[in-house]
Amino acid sequence: MVLTGVFVLLCACSLGFGMGRARLCAVDATQTLVVDADTGGLRLQALTISLMTLLLGLQLVLGWHNPPLPSGGSRPDLTLLGAGILAIGFIINDGCYLGSVSFLGQGRIQYAFTLIGIYLAERLSGPRLLMISGNETLAAQMSVPVLAGVAGGLAFLVWLILGRSAKGTLGPRAKGVVIACLSATLIYLILPGWNYGAAIAGLARLGPFALGLKQLAGVALFLGAIVASLAAGQWRFEPPGLVSSIRCLSGGFIMQTGGQMVPGGTDTWLFWTIPGGGLHGLMAYAVVTPILLAWFWAWRHLMRSRRKGA
Repeated sequence: MVLTGVFVLLCACSLGFGMGRARLCAVDATQTLVVDADTGGLRLQALTISLMTLLLGLQLVLGWHNPPLPSGGSRPDLTLLGAGILAIGFIINDGCYLGSVSFLGQGRIQYAFTLIGIYLAERLSGPRLLMISGNETLAAQMSVPVLAGVAGGLAFLVWLILGRSAKGTLGPRAKGVVIACLSATLIYLILPGWNYGAAIAGLARLGPFALGLKQLAGVALFLGAIVASLAAGQWRFEPPGLVSSIRCLSGGFIMQTGGQMVPGGTDTWLFWTIPGGGLHGLMAYAVVTPILLAWFWAWRHLMRSRRKGA
């Protein structure tokens, strides 16, 4: 049991390291696409989905065991509503679940307030009080789910197509994706569908000192992201300001509120739900991405209009 715990913690640290290297934030990816016409961020997200589909599928093909994969989530209408709320939370937070890991790992301490917001959202759960929260159901699979195969194939196609317009080399970040995907796959052998948002939710429900393996893995995840930033020379301590702290606190609260309805967030969708064949993750991703693109498109045109007016 002790060896299993140590193995999970090492994998979580490795996952955080890979996330820190890959920088998979959906907010950053869509912003660079709109502002800089750079598809690199979205291309890496597509690579993550396709590689995770391959790795989860290999478990089935090699007959290691029958992994429990996501077979259902919330109702479609609640998934769509939750995804819209998540997008608003991402915009306010200026980073998604994945981005919060990378940014906090770089020393931007205001993103610690995002974690506090997630905690408070679980303590004061509006969706649960209204009985509209979603719960991901798991079912052991004997073969690759059709939706997972389709999503993985399409993601790989997107990776190839977007490569024509990507700017600069993605080599180091792609290596981070590989490290993160391998680490996540190993974690899911023991803790199916684990993510740090759920680990914080466990603290909120059981008490702030209820540190189990899932919570300790969450700590290891952020330590791995810090190590990645230190190794790349990107760690810079940035003390939180009042405005940025309030923004991240409220952004984290709104993010987790939407995540309770979907359920999950970008880290769950890319590494688990979509590669595992969960329709709710694919639906949510398909809602969040256009909203983020529209937001940055509108913001860019607003800034251009102001500069012309000046």
